[in-house]
Amino acid sequence: MLSETVAAVAAHRPVAVVAAGEYGVELADALSEELGVPTNGRQLSPARRNKFVMIETVRAAGLRAARQKLVEDERALVDWPARSAAGAW
Repeated sequence: MLSETVAAVAAHRPVAVVAAGEYGVELADALSEELGVPTNGRQLSPARRNKFVMIETVRAAGLRAARQKLVEDERALVDWPARSAAGAW
């Protein structure tokens, strides 16, 4: 399916691909790579779409980032502020 989209877009000889919104980031990254136009590439596409991944990517680069916790249940969410204040991540 991507190859068909690339072929259809290539016919218009684009010089760039811009995502119109967050949902289009992964497609814009893939299209721009395939079309050979300036690109962010696909490697960090999730970091441009998922705010949790974005902040962890910033932290992994050695930059200061907001404290955060990915929670999957209500108890973890309720407990997080107290654990965070105590320094227990």
